[in-house]
Amino acid sequence: MSGTKATQPACSCNCAKSCGSFGQCEFSVEEQQAVQAALKQKLGPEYISQRVGVGGKKLAYIEGWKVLSIANEIFGFNGWSHSVTSQTIDFVDQIGAKFYVGICAFVRVQLKDGSFHEDVGYGVAEGMKSKALSLEKARKEAVTDGLKRALKSYGQALGNCINDISYLNYICKQHHEMSQQSFDITEMRRPFSPNIIRNRKRPIDASTAVNADENSVKKYKESEKEVLSVSENKMQARSNLSSKIASCSSSSLNKKFELVPEDDLDLLISEALQDENSRYIIIASYLTDFGLKSWSEVCKNSNENGEAITLEQAAQETSLALDLCFNNKFKEAEIMLKPRFRHKESLVGSVVNIARRKTYENYSDVEIHAELCYAECLLQRAILTFIQDETLMSFIKGGIKIRNCYSSYKECMHILKVRKTGTDGCLNSDYKSGVHLGIGAFNLMISMLPNRIKSLLELIGFSGDKDLGLRELNLGSNCVSLRSPLCSMITLTYHTLITYVLGTGEGDLDVAQTVLEPCLAKYPDAALFLYFAGRLHLVRGEIDKACECFDNSIKSQDQWKQLHHVCYWELFWCHCFKLQWSEAAKYAEILYQESRWSKAMYIYQKAACLSMIPEVPDEETRELFLKVSSLKQRIAGKSIPVEKFVIRKSRKYVKDPDGKLPFPAVELLYAWNAFLMIRNNKEIIKQFLTLVEKGLEEIEKTKGSNKLYVDEWCLGTLIQGVCFRYLEQEGEAVRCFVAIKEREDEIVLDHYIAAYSYVEWAMIYFSKGQYDHAKKKLEETRKNYKNYSLESRLHFRIHSALEQVKAIKNSQKKS
Repeated sequence: MSGTKATQPACSCNCAKSCGSFGQCEFSVEEQQAVQAALKQKLGPEYISQRVGVGGKKLAYIEGWKVLSIANEIFGFNGWSHSVTSQTIDFVDQIGAKFYVGICAFVRVQLKDGSFHEDVGYGVAEGMKSKALSLEKARKEAVTDGLKRALKSYGQALGNCINDISYLNYICKQHHEMSQQSFDITEMRRPFSPNIIRNRKRPIDASTAVNADENSVKKYKESEKEVLSVSENKMQARSNLSSKIASCSSSSLNKKFELVPEDDLDLLISEALQDENSRYIIIASYLTDFGLKSWSEVCKNSNENGEAITLEQAAQETSLALDLCFNNKFKEAEIMLKPRFRHKESLVGSVVNIARRKTYENYSDVEIHAELCYAECLLQRAILTFIQDETLMSFIKGGIKIRNCYSSYKECMHILKVRKTGTDGCLNSDYKSGVHLGIGAFNLMISMLPNRIKSLLELIGFSGDKDLGLRELNLGSNCVSLRSPLCSMITLTYHTLITYVLGTGEGDLDVAQTVLEPCLAKYPDAALFLYFAGRLHLVRGEIDKACECFDNSIKSQDQWKQLHHVCYWELFWCHCFKLQWSEAAKYAEILYQESRWSKAMYIYQKAACLSMIPEVPDEETRELFLKVSSLKQRIAGKSIPVEKFVIRKSRKYVKDPDGKLPFPAVELLYAWNAFLMIRNNKEIIKQFLTLVEKGLEEIEKTKGSNKLYVDEWCLGTLIQGVCFRYLEQEGEAVRCFVAIKEREDEIVLDHYIAAYSYVEWAMIYFSKGQYDHAKKKLEETRKNYKNYSLESRLHFRIHSALEQVKAIKNSQKKS
């Protein structure tokens, strides 16, 4: 429905004409033209969201807050209004304890001149336990839907463009060949596009810029005259633009020039208008007068069409990207990490290189450094790909980048060894440390894989020498170079995280401390290094200090929530160590709501912790455990191992209505190898020993009636033996493991207990220096136990222990 001239409250617009009330204020000719031009713009891809509809088909839509924001930009915050003309409840049904509600609403949108559109919206709420919340959700959804439909009637920029199928195919990057209409993305409305108020104003005059000193304005005007004088040669002017802007900077203005994402010059202009203390005012007016689209275009043209970038400038740019990353500006860092200036072979050159080996004599110093930078960019972008999105496609893309990255690093190592001509510029500490980083990281990562996997990777060109990897990373960390923080970060990951999650805790904590201290001194607020500080405290058994570091890491940045999720994960275990089950359950709930890695794991963590609290009703925890299996996900047709484990544990609640897991949170700690992290904190180990012994007493009471009595008894005995082992009561520990061995054939479901207890038994021999006995039991475990839960995780631990035995024996032979 549409119309004109409705009566509304008094108008607050500052129009030229006198108007009595809202709805009677006419648009000027300039305003009408500006509004009409803005409404004709199709929306850019940033505004379009997708959801799965009936039959799995993807449906495009615009979120309500985005539509409101666009309407405010086009009409002005006081240039339009909306009202709910009617709202009808279609149905309120109750099925069991859940409510189902449907509500219809009519919403009118009116502009300041009185013209309006009205449309219908519908909202539903399904399966909620509260009637009031169901009604609230349905009412809000109906109004939002009606508002979006009414605004859509005004034009493309307010959502009407999503009815164009060819446009959606282009935006969603689907079926490009089916789209017969071409689109120019530069003509679409993008985030921070100029609003109508700004379109009606004249370009910014630097002489009126607030707080810009006279010297800055003078330099701006000089630059402006030079640009106008060479307006016939815009490309040359663009190539000089970067230096001209730099000359306009004022030492009296504190705010530094920041990076602007690609194609977002309007963000620069927007901040200039809003921040009077920023030298953005000068830069924005300078760029706007010249008609450039983005700051990234300036940089690009300056590099390609102006003077060639020097090696020193490239090093400074890389240093800036690293500083941005370690100062928690991840988006800006990712924008900068783009490869360029690599040496490109011609077709004839490629054929010649196949016939004979490269000599690298025709490579310039810049091209050789560019090869290293290219490898680093691939590695860093692969890591960013893993972190920024938790989907299968991200892992596949990251894996491809890593393979290409390793090939480039091998090429760089070859250059370092064979290139003889040229200056020493390409053989400086930056280049060497970069090679140390790549070769060290890959050798270290591959060395931790089981032998059968490592053998396959070595066939396709990878190598896995742990000692070589650690030596290379140590050399890179000790260099005064751009790459030393990256070498330090990988070293910290190995010593404080990987060796405890997938190994036997063989990380060198003193080395980790030595590496971490200078990093925190240089980047005290870096989220990554604060996280590693927390990990270092955690594996030392300093739980309170670890919690403080993880909290500080979370507070230090808010751009990447995935880094928050990593800290929430660690905080969950910290509170479990402190037996603060309710706090741990809160972090599990946060992860369940925000993270997409494994919903089944998170809900099981929450249920396991709540089940440790006597005051929590069994019905509440049972409902959570029953929910676990419905959250299972598959990646490439395969289930995640840890999800299979928690689903198997939850099935007791499915098969036995009165069943209950004895101490699921403690079992989860052991399964995640968490006892290894607190082995140095004897007080915490004693608390868990007392807790498990009480649980074993309760298990004994169910001996005649519990079908899974042996499973639960063996689990309790396993954890009891582990506690004895870390309390250095090795005789008691062996007694526990022998008892499990004697009853392993009676285990019904949890067959992993027998395999894990045998490895714990082997590690007692290892700690005593009886390496032959330890090696024998480890190999027997790998050979005799198959198809049990978390088998791959145990194989990583076995591989790590066997590698340590091998290294010790080789050392003994040499001595």
